[in-house]
Amino acid sequence: MKNDCQIVWFKKDLRIYDHKPLEEAYKSNIPTIPIYVFETDYWKQPFSSKRHWYFIHDCLLELQIEIKSINSELIILKSDIIKVLNMINKKFNIVSIYAHEETSNLWTFKRDKMVAEWSRINKVNFYEFPSNGIIRKLENRNVWSSIRKDRMQKEIFKKPKNLIKLDHKIKSNLLRKDEKVFKENIFFSYQKGGRKIALSLIKTFLNKNLDGYLKHISGPNFSDKFCSRISPHLTHGTISIKEIYKIIDEFKKKCELKGINLYKRGLSAFRSRLSLEMSFLFKS
Repeated sequence: MKNDCQIVWFKKDLRIYDHKPLEEAYKSNIPTIPIYVFETDYWKQPFSSKRHWYFIHDCLLELQIEIKSINSELIILKSDIIKVLNMINKKFNIVSIYAHEETSNLWTFKRDKMVAEWSRINKVNFYEFPSNGIIRKLENRNVWSSIRKDRMQKEIFKKPKNLIKLDHKIKSNLLRKDEKVFKENIFFSYQKGGRKIALSLIKTFLNKNLDGYLKHISGPNFSDKFCSRISPHLTHGTISIKEIYKIIDEFKKKCELKGINLYKRGLSAFRSRLSLEMSFLFKS
């Protein structure tokens, strides 16, 4: 008889804090396998690039360490998600798959539908949770703003204390930054990934660059110096947008206690831009 297990499928949510799928897996008290799949076909698409992978590679290095801190191991595989699920399901009885809804493109949407269909056929629970302000299957767009606001005001999920490990004998493979799937051999600069970098960026932005944000954000000469540089971290989920809102609110409270009003307009503009980003994603 096969042992039960559950999967936490990491995609564009490369963190262990404020992570609903991890929280639900932890509460279920079933042996858990956290996975990240380097999907070769995805990286062959024209919308992907080596620069994206470099950023994600940094994130995965840090995520591996973070998952070890909760008594588990991140399994990284170069494959197809359906093949990975079939391989695990042959060894164990997958009870549930936990994941965030991914806001990306048609390729990932079709892939997620394939996983949902695989789960239905194999009688596996597939739980997807919202990861930002995007609301799927919303009948009335006029209520989007209020639902988004409610989401952003909810408490942050703490990192789980631990996950129940499974002796699965599945070997993880982080892969190299210069994977053969990337044919181009060009030199480029890229923004470094990882949660520590994300937290450092938002701290620097609020404490050093916020005073010049409104003045320079639309200008070509200094916008890169005075913007937050947090967008790729929100895209790949090293930090959640809800966490950013909480950090902003805490910073605002500290400024008010000190009688500092200098940053008020800049903070308001930054919050508006975060809301605008979610609005564009929602309407696209």
